[in-house]
Amino acid sequence: MRLKIILILMFLIGVGINASSSINDKNTLNLTENEKDWLDKNPIQKVAVMNYWPQNDEGESLDTDILKLINKYTGTNIIPIPFDVWKEGYDKAINADEINGIMGLSHTKEREEYFYYSPAYDFNPAYLVVRNSNNTINELKDLKLKFTQIENEINIKMLGQLL
Repeated sequence: MRLKIILILMFLIGVGINASSSINDKNTLNLTENEKDWLDKNPIQKVAVMNYWPQNDEGESLDTDILKLINKYTGTNIIPIPFDVWKEGYDKAINADEINGIMGLSHTKEREEYFYYSPAYDFNPAYLVVRNSNNTINELKDLKLKFTQIENEINIKMLGQLL
């Protein structure tokens, strides 16, 4: 059986929500013995983040901010590794050679073979809207070679990777 890749972010967000864990006066997270053991046995160091999500001028995003907080409150040293192409980051996270997890990955049953998930920390819905009389467009691949209107640059990059 393939080894599952543990998404430390997902675990640690759960740790932060867990009633048995709390932040002490020194601004560190009080971890249970089980949580400490888990961190000792799963030394995750590098996590994939996507470059096309909104960032400030320093290249920081919601995902990198969350990783900084995890590092601050747990004493870990998780390094965000940026990827321009989603599939490259995803594939490296599945192989777990260089990348040990991935940020912002939507949950699917098929991905449970490789990843554990926490409750969602962000949600960005995407919609494909066509006229109700149009029966020719049912999924993304039906858009190939068709004119579309896309609301922003992030969605253009993502759509280009999917087609």
